[in-house]
Amino acid sequence: MHKTRTFFVLVLALTTLLAACAPRGSELTIVNNSSADWCELHMTLSTDANWGPDILGGRIAAGATYAETGIEPGVYDVQLIPCDTAAFENYERYELDLSTHMELTLTDQ
Repeated sequence: MHKTRTFFVLVLALTTLLAACAPRGSELTIVNNSSADWCELHMTLSTDANWGPDILGGRIAAGATYAETGIEPGVYDVQLIPCDTAAFENYERYELDLSTHMELTLTDQ
């Protein structure tokens, strides 16, 4: 009986540990197939009036892929600002359902 109880406790502890390590929330993947580098990413719930702060903290280079994980599921507006604002316009998408994984592909068109 003692072995069964020990096994049950071990399985419970392992299950709890794996659940704690699992990614939480949604994910937005940005595939940059454009010739521009992107220096700012702003996301806000679609019901908010203002863009949130820059959450990129770096750059998405031309040809690179970036993933923002752990997003609270919901409907969001997304704004990307190019590093060269004189040559490229901001990229904006509205009312994206981020209840699961979503991928945005940036192109020059």
